[in-house]
Amino acid sequence: MKSAGHNVTTLDLAAAGINPKQVQGVNSFSEYNEPLITFLASLLPEEKVILVGHSLGGVSVSICHGKIT
Repeated sequence: MKSAGHNVTTLDLAAAGINPKQVQGVNSFSEYNEPLITFLASLLPEEKVILVGHSLGGVSVSICHGKIT
């Protein structure tokens, strides 16, 4: 995607990758998705987004799709 000229942002959801939250502190799927929801909320209204997810992140993409207008 970068080589095609797109900006690329990678996120680790709660308790995954470099995200500092501990798995014991994630009590709901909403908490798990919080980094993605926060990122999407920070975008300007005219920005276009393509979400790409794998594994459990695919569920997050599906849930967040309804939050993108």
